[in-house]
Amino acid sequence: MTRVGSAESDDTPASRGTNTGTDGPLRLPLVEETLEARVVEREQGRIRIHKRVETEPVQAQVDLHHDHLVVERVAVDEIVTERREPWYEGNALMVPVYEEVLVTETKLLLKQVIRLVNQGRTEQVNLKGTVRREVVDIDEGTR
Repeated sequence: MTRVGSAESDDTPASRGTNTGTDGPLRLPLVEETLEARVVEREQGRIRIHKRVETEPVQAQVDLHHDHLVVERVAVDEIVTERREPWYEGNALMVPVYEEVLVTETKLLLKQVIRLVNQGRTEQVNLKGTVRREVVDIDEGTR
């Protein structure tokens, strides 16, 4: 707070605004007060954050599927007029194999069909491994 005026150090009755009985000039002090706002930084408390990774061994039983492909060659030896794309018969993929043979004229001979059968099987196996997760600890301290 700041005080502005002409009578700060003069403490006479005239300076206090009183007349001493003489016809002299009357002195009145002028006073002004000001207020100033300021920002003051203060520590109110602390917080500490710590992030860590935990590992945990796990064991799980899962289904493991294996494919075992059985290949059979089936002789056909049949004269055909056009080629055919591979096709399915049940769960078997049939892949035609052609050969050109010379007869009085050229004809298309279906020499054989390769039969592919998928004999898949499923078994249960135990897997062991380590998994990770992040954990955050927060300590707010004292305020």
